[in-house]
Amino acid sequence: MAAAIAAVGLLVAFLPALIGLGPVRQAIVAQVNRMYAPTTIELSGVAASWTGPVLLEGVVLRDGNGKAVVSSPSATLDRSLWDLITRRPDYGTLTLHKATVDIERRADGSIDLAEALAPILEGDDEQDDGGPETRFTLAIEAGSLSLSSPELARPISADRLEMTLHCVPAPLRWEIALANPGGQTLDVSGHYDSTAPEATEVVVSIAGSGWPLAVEQAGVIAEGVFGGEVAVRMVGESVALAGEAVLTEVSAGGPTLKGDRPAFDRVEASWDVELAGDGIAVRRLALEAPVASVGQAPDSGEGQARWRARIDLAGLARQLPNTIALREGMTLERGSADVDAIVGPTEEDGASPVVVTARLADLVARNGGRVVAMAAPVTLSARIRQREGSVVAVESAELSSSFLKAEGSGDLDRGVTLNGMLDLAALDRQLRDWVDLGEVALAGSARFGGDFKRDGENAAFTTRLAIEAQGLRIAGLTSEPISQDSARFDLIVQGPATPAGLPGGWSRVHVAARSEGLDAVVDVAPDADAFALDGRITLPRTAPGPDEPAVAPVRLAFDATYRPANDRLDLAALEVAHELGRLRGSGTIEGLSSSRVADLSGTVEPDWEQIRALIAQSTEPQATISGNPSPFRLAGPLSGDSTAAILSGIDAELGVDVTGAVVFGMSLGPAPVVVRCVKGDLQISPIDSTLNGGRVVLRPDVLLGEDGAMTLTLADGSGLDQVEITDDVSRRVLAYIAPVLREATEVNGRLSARISRLIVPIVGPASERDGGAPIDLAARVAFHQVTYGPGPMMQNILGLMGMAPRQVPKLTIDQVVDVAIADGRVYQSGLEITAAEGVALQLEGSVGLDQTLALRVGVPLSDRMLGGQEILSGVLSGTRVGLPIGGTLSRPQLDRESFRIGLRQQGGRLLSRGAAVGAGQLLRMLDDDPPPASEAGASGTDGPPPVAPSAEETLRDLGRGLLRDVIGGAGGQP
Repeated sequence: MAAAIAAVGLLVAFLPALIGLGPVRQAIVAQVNRMYAPTTIELSGVAASWTGPVLLEGVVLRDGNGKAVVSSPSATLDRSLWDLITRRPDYGTLTLHKATVDIERRADGSIDLAEALAPILEGDDEQDDGGPETRFTLAIEAGSLSLSSPELARPISADRLEMTLHCVPAPLRWEIALANPGGQTLDVSGHYDSTAPEATEVVVSIAGSGWPLAVEQAGVIAEGVFGGEVAVRMVGESVALAGEAVLTEVSAGGPTLKGDRPAFDRVEASWDVELAGDGIAVRRLALEAPVASVGQAPDSGEGQARWRARIDLAGLARQLPNTIALREGMTLERGSADVDAIVGPTEEDGASPVVVTARLADLVARNGGRVVAMAAPVTLSARIRQREGSVVAVESAELSSSFLKAEGSGDLDRGVTLNGMLDLAALDRQLRDWVDLGEVALAGSARFGGDFKRDGENAAFTTRLAIEAQGLRIAGLTSEPISQDSARFDLIVQGPATPAGLPGGWSRVHVAARSEGLDAVVDVAPDADAFALDGRITLPRTAPGPDEPAVAPVRLAFDATYRPANDRLDLAALEVAHELGRLRGSGTIEGLSSSRVADLSGTVEPDWEQIRALIAQSTEPQATISGNPSPFRLAGPLSGDSTAAILSGIDAELGVDVTGAVVFGMSLGPAPVVVRCVKGDLQISPIDSTLNGGRVVLRPDVLLGEDGAMTLTLADGSGLDQVEITDDVSRRVLAYIAPVLREATEVNGRLSARISRLIVPIVGPASERDGGAPIDLAARVAFHQVTYGPGPMMQNILGLMGMAPRQVPKLTIDQVVDVAIADGRVYQSGLEITAAEGVALQLEGSVGLDQTLALRVGVPLSDRMLGGQEILSGVLSGTRVGLPIGGTLSRPQLDRESFRIGLRQQGGRLLSRGAAVGAGQLLRMLDDDPPPASEAGASGTDGPPPVAPSAEETLRDLGRGLLRDVIGGAGGQP
């Protein structure tokens, strides 16, 4: 027993020393951090005794994000170990010596120091037995402060900070004294009490002397030196504001002011205002500034309070010449905005009337020697009544100007209504005298109506506004004027109401806009520190050109959350729908108001039936296509100076999974297409598939120009191999290379092609020229034993050759042809068509993509053309006559007159060759009449008559005249 007592005694004696040991200290700190998580506390050293205060070293308080909000090299707790045991739960005062305090108020209103102290300020949860309350005070001695907040242009800093924070028991009380060299002081005191069951109370008092302030709101940075006192007291929904303050050395700047730097030597203000649920009480309100004043008028009547406010517009314009953008060279010489409000006297029914009159008038400006005055003033008048404990009633309200007329009335129970008219053309005329609108021009009119009403049972309100515009035209804001015969805009705002019926916040905003083809509906609701967005937008049909069909509308639907603190849009669901398919996805867009960095992914779901119908409409009714949905992803910024700049930061992939297609008799196998963009490099996956029993290989590429142009090309190795040719393929496709295949029959054979160059502008100046994007193509096309029956065009050509269709049942093409597309035409050279053994036609020229023909056929002269006299074979061998062909693919026109002239031009050559047989013999041959048609058919050969039955006779006549001319031209030799 003695040993046990001795051991306990030793433990008690050495306990302070044990606490100072590293492992023990770390264990204690770990236990404390578990109690106060996520707040953490750090200690580098502890010294404790049974009779003296506890000394701490290296004290750091970190918030849940790990940021050090308070750091102190040393601290003292004015309690001994014995006190902590016997006087619990009174933990005394912890004084931090030379502490550095770094406080940040975030955009969502949260404060990191408050979050770090929150677990500590909750007190001792075990102290719920009615015993003494927990007590603890935190003090800072000779510290320093840095306070940052979104509304501060630069942090508030103090070289010296003295603070006492009475953490528990409630209420939370504080006294803060800040000081900087030069006599700058700022004292802040107050308390926060949430124990009252009826309402939380917050009281703050601020007293300053020579304290510099810099605040930033809406792109305006205002600076000044504060001196005076300010008091704020909030109890529930009631707010009382009082104070007297002087701001000196006041100046402002920022992007909103467009380079203006207004400055004022002194601004004085005093106020005593209370905003309660049943109204507003103004006991004192005064403001004196160089360009504005507010104060109570001395001529108020008995039982009345009269308040006047004035803004010196001329003085304000001198301070803000760029922000108030008057016409160049114009100066505002006088003008003011005046508000006059008379409150009371109280009427017999206890109502307190308020009559408000506002007027913008007496505007006079000078532009050189020209004086400009406002045509008509803008006036607002309203009469409001309120009985104690009742709702506010607007007996009348009217707004009048040369371009706007509006009036309203009602009360919050029955509803306050508003309606009026706006003349945009009159507004344009009014503004144009004063402001340089540039190319902006307004026209049209609009009528509007709305109401505001509260729901007394649910303490909520609803306000609605509807605007209907007629003949709306706004030019100068976009490349093309915004013009709408009619348009409608609807706005609904709902939210909680104060006991007086005034808005106490908002819970939903509904916006709808409708015009010619445009239909948009968006709902917005607050969601903690974010806004929930739900919308549906249908864009109108658009026509690329006057004679081009309108593009189907695009429908957009989204379910998203916008977080202002980090300017991020979270898209839970995004759907873009078109008649050809839809895109479904989700993701985020960071920096929505700036760089708009997207991270989206989802699925592309083509409507293959609609795509098939579109292809069938533009090609042939039997066309088919099928496929599957495919994934897409997009990551990178969506903003930039140009398309190339945007694409340089994009990492994206989009696929179209075609499983098969049939067009013009061409059957395409599976051909998935995947387009990738990797930091500005556009890549298209190679296509390797089957086509009509052959193979098609395409290696597409996309080139980006510095001017933002985008061009599609094909790399080496692209082409076709052994593709089977059908009647449809020849009629719809190959007719542009070999027009004789347009109406050909029984086409058989195969085709191969190698593409050496293909350039198709997609985006950029080249693709926007009249006539559409010019295509540049060079290829070699190989016809493999292609045979076909002659169509009408070929039958006419054969007729000129003296060959009836029944004599040439099949024609053959078996060679390589050079093909090019340029300036909207398909050029070919080297095409030769075999009509019979030793008889081949040569075809060259071009076919326009609009199907116009510019061809020339080299027709060989043969003995068949001159009665079948074999003796002429040697004379005519190798002789060709050019036959021009114009018109279109569907209506070709053979130029017989040019052909006739061509025959005559062969005279000399025929004469030199005909010397061997004698001219007389040739003439006798030509003079022989052909056998009658009945005799010609007596051989029993069946077949249709020639398409051009007079062709042979024409040739005979030409031949006779030709030889006679030649012989005569040779000196009249017999």
